[in-house]
Amino acid sequence: MNRYISKTPRFVLRVKMTEKDNNYIDTIFNTYQDLEIIKNKLHELDKKASGKIIVERNKVKADEWKKRVGKSFTFTKRVDNKTE
Repeated sequence: MNRYISKTPRFVLRVKMTEKDNNYIDTIFNTYQDLEIIKNKLHELDKKASGKIIVERNKVKADEWKKRVGKSFTFTKRVDNKTE
């Protein structure tokens, strides 16, 4: 199974997918450039794919993943316009 990690301020989302599903996703993105076609292909996969999503509320792990992934990606701080 392949794992994908997503980090939010206090949560860590882990997605495990089979190798077959992961390869199919790679094929979709390497084959098509049209976003609508990609969305449709991913939607088709969603009905058939097997996987597991694990949600953890763990700020320490979330911060650790932010540091690891942050070396390769830029995170922007989101500011919500809320009136109090």
